[in-house]
Amino acid sequence: MIRRIGVLGGGPAGLYLALLVRRRRPDIAVRVVERSPADATWGFGVVLADGGLRQLAEADHESFQAIQPHLHPIPRQVFTVHGENVPIDKARSGGAIERLRLLQLLQAACRSSGVDLQFETPVDDLAAFDDCDVVIGADGSNSLLRERFAGAFGTQTRFLTNRFAWFGVNRAFDSSHLNFKTLPGGGALCGHYYAYAPERSTFVMECDDPSWTLLGLEVMTDAQRRRTTQAFFAAELGGHELVENNSIWRRFPVVTNRRWHHDRYVLVGDALRTAHFSIGSGTRMALEDAIALAGALAAEPTREAAFARYVATREGPMAKLTSAAQGSFDWYERFSEKMKRLEPAAFALSFLRRTGRISDERMLRDFPDFLAYAARKGVAGLSAGAGIPPIVERQNA
Repeated sequence: MIRRIGVLGGGPAGLYLALLVRRRRPDIAVRVVERSPADATWGFGVVLADGGLRQLAEADHESFQAIQPHLHPIPRQVFTVHGENVPIDKARSGGAIERLRLLQLLQAACRSSGVDLQFETPVDDLAAFDDCDVVIGADGSNSLLRERFAGAFGTQTRFLTNRFAWFGVNRAFDSSHLNFKTLPGGGALCGHYYAYAPERSTFVMECDDPSWTLLGLEVMTDAQRRRTTQAFFAAELGGHELVENNSIWRRFPVVTNRRWHHDRYVLVGDALRTAHFSIGSGTRMALEDAIALAGALAAEPTREAAFARYVATREGPMAKLTSAAQGSFDWYERFSEKMKRLEPAAFALSFLRRTGRISDERMLRDFPDFLAYAARKGVAGLSAGAGIPPIVERQNA
């Protein structure tokens, strides 16, 4: 019987899991241990798109209602390559929320549900959870819990070659932008920026390995890298400086585990598997892990049965997303080389097809404007024989 659960990590997934367990099984004591202060956070905004929001609404309507008013809408995406805007947008809903605000809302919900929250509590020894029947590793890509049992989990980690850094900027954008820029002298940068609050936006800067070398970024400090790369986006930034918050240029760690649980220990979110930011599903995947594991722990009488149910629920969907993520980050590894040989329409088509999940049927349904644009540019957006839809210009209201 499960009487006491310990959660290592007080990020969105750890807090949401603790909340759901207490809401569904108030007889189970839940303790969350987090090494950082309650008001600390790394990063800026978190995107919660329509599918993820539906999951939150179904899992716990009360916390969803608390989160919803703080969502900053992102009605569309602007895709730019070589300075040309390419119409690849489809209708979207949802938005972004300040990461700290999301944490504060979940902390408040946890407290009201009787979760024991312990901040500024570093854990170096898992003996701190000896009183718990289940211990959940929700402590991110550098998970202490996972590393302690790496052999049992079957952990594998490799690093991509491209570099990225997360920044903020004190200005708002009216859309989500994905902007690929060719640089004078060679190389390219990708900027992904979107608003998450009035006058505040996330700005992710990415550089593939050939460009990293061409720009001489390997010999610079992080402050110098910020100044150098932001200069290429001066027009988009409108004179604003990029804001740092643990904005370290780094290579993305691809973490996988053959097994999701060992003894009384189980993993969720980035501790279990990292989701590359290029598919925009990291927080959503972690929260869906939390929903599935909380449901299993609430429904099953033993941790063994709960863990088995958790894996059975999540393994299939995660395999598809993991495959999509691999296709996406492989595409980004050498995006500057693609920019050299492809015109904007062909480059955008390569981007859309990178995950292997965009079928001809989905292209016809979701990207009619792009197909019309591609046809005008002499690029076949569909497989041979699939047919090109009539060119229909979108009418602005």
